Amino acid sequence: MGYIHDIDKYAFNCILPTDQVVLKRNVVTTRYACESVALNAIVASITPPKAAPVWQKASQAGSGGANLSVGKASVNPYYAFYYAEDMKCYNTTNSTASLLISKVDAQVSIKQSSITNKCPYAYAELISAVNLENSPYNSYKEEIRWFNNNSHQGLPVDLSQATTPGDYYAFFYNYIDNCYSVDISTAKVNVSFKSCPAGTAQVALSSTTAVNTCPATTVNLNNIPVTNQPPLTSLVWYTDTEHKYEVADPTKAGAGTYYAFFKDNATGDFNTHFSTSALTVSINPCETKVNLNLKVFLQGATTQENGVATMRNDLQKFPTSPSTYGLLPTQDPYGGGEVFADINSLPGENKIVDWVKVEIRSMQNPSSIFESKSLLLRSDGSVVDKDGLAPKFNPQLGGVRIAVKHRNHLAVIGLGIVSFNAGTINYDFSADLSKAYQVVAKPQMILKSGVWCMIGADTNSDFFVDSGDVPFFKNAFKANLTKTYHNTDLNMDGVVDSADVTIFNNNFKTGYYSSMTKYLTN
Repeated sequence: MGYIHDIDKYAFNCILPTDQVVLKRNVVTTRYACESVALNAIVASITPPKAAPVWQKASQAGSGGANLSVGKASVNPYYAFYYAEDMKCYNTTNSTASLLISKVDAQVSIKQSSITNKCPYAYAELISAVNLENSPYNSYKEEIRWFNNNSHQGLPVDLSQATTPGDYYAFFYNYIDNCYSVDISTAKVNVSFKSCPAGTAQVALSSTTAVNTCPATTVNLNNIPVTNQPPLTSLVWYTDTEHKYEVADPTKAGAGTYYAFFKDNATGDFNTHFSTSALTVSINPCETKVNLNLKVFLQGATTQENGVATMRNDLQKFPTSPSTYGLLPTQDPYGGGEVFADINSLPGENKIVDWVKVEIRSMQNPSSIFESKSLLLRSDGSVVDKDGLAPKFNPQLGGVRIAVKHRNHLAVIGLGIVSFNAGTINYDFSADLSKAYQVVAKPQMILKSGVWCMIGADTNSDFFVDSGDVPFFKNAFKANLTKTYHNTDLNMDGVVDSADVTIFNNNFKTGYYSSMTKYLTN
C-alpha cells in the first residue's frame, strides 16, 4: 500500500526503444588535440520521443561519468546513448555505438622552400610559399601562423609578412580552442631579400596639373618634370592607381587623371602598387583654323597722315548723291562670290580701300593653290574678312606661300612659311622688299611713304605692266571717267585723270612684272 509514495523516485519503467544509436561513422579525425568535436553531429538515427543523444566515456550506461555532447581527441572512444531525462533511463545498458576521435598531425604543405620579397615591398609574403590546395583550412576556426622557429615559441610573424631574412616555419592554428596542429613544424621556408631599383618612393611630379599648348590638342605626359627618378627605370603612366590600365600613348594624353609610376627596366618591378602621384590633364579648345594677320599696301592708294603711311579710302566714301556714298562693289571683283552689302557704309574705324584676293599656295610648288578668298583691304594695310576680323584658312602640311592679288596692281607672292598650323600666322609685305618672293628680274614692290607697296598699273590683271595695258588705259583716260570703280583709276580716288597717268607712265617705263608669271594656273 506504500508504493504510491515512491512515484517521484520511480515514476514509470523506462519505455525507450532498446535499439543502439546509429552513427554516421565511427572515427573522426582532427588536427588539434584541443579541438572540441560536436558529438551529436555524428548521430544518424532518429532520436526517440522524450529522449536526447548523450555520450559516455565507457560503454556501460552511467559508468562513463557525466553525459557529454562534445569530445576531444583521445585514444579511447566515446559511446552514444539515448537518455530520457524524465524517466532517468538509457536506451541500453551497454552501447556498441562507439566513436573514436583521432588526432592526426598535420603539417602545412609548402610549394616553395625559398621565397623573396616582391618589389616594391620590403617584406616577403610567407603565404605565397604555401600549397593551399594541399593545405585546406576552415577560416572560421583556424589559420596558418608563422614563426622563426620550428616549435612556435614566442610571437608569430605579424600579418605573415617576413621583414628579415632567415628560416620561417608554418603551423595550423585553431584560434577557437587555442592550440596548434603540431608541436614541431617541418614546413620550412627560407626568406631572402632583393634590392628594388625602382625604389619605394612615390613619383615626385613637379606639377599636379597640365594643360595643352595649342595647336596641340593633347598633352605629352612624359614632358612633365620629375625630380626623383632612379637610374635604370622608366616613367610610366596609368589611368588607375594600381597600374592595371596603362596609358596607350603617354605623348598624346587627353583630359583626365593619370597616375605615375617608376618601373625597373630589367625586372619590370614598380616603385609602388598604389600611386598617389596624380596628374590632372585639362584640354583647352584650340583654333582649328589659321588666323592670318596679313598686311599689304597698294602703291596707288598709299599716302601719309601725320607722317604715318596710310591708304585713301576714297572709293568707299565717294559721294554718289546728296545722301549716298561709295563706289566699291558689294560683290567681290575676282569671281569669288563674296558679298558685303555694307562695304560702302560710312567708315568710322572700318576704312575699306578695296577688295583683294588672297591665295594660299604650296611652298614647294607655288603653282598649286590650296585655298583662296576674296577679302577686304583696310586703310592701315590690314586684310580682313567681312566680320572685320583676320581671315581664317585651313592648316596645310609641307609649307605655304601667301599670294595677294589686286585688280590693277601687280600680284605679290611671299616667302615660304614652313609651318602653317592652326593658330595665328603674321605676314607683313610692307615691312621689307624681301617679303615679296622675287624670281624675275624686276623688284616686286615699290617704296612709298616709308612702306613697301604692291606696284600699280597692271590694268588688265595679267601680271605685267606692258603694252597690253596701254590701249585700255588710254581709252579710259580719254573718256574722262569720273565717279568710277575702274581698273584704270590707279590712285583709287574715283576719277581717271593725270594722277593716274603719272603712275602708269613711270611703271610702264620700268617694265615691272610679277613673280607670279612663273606660277600661272588655269
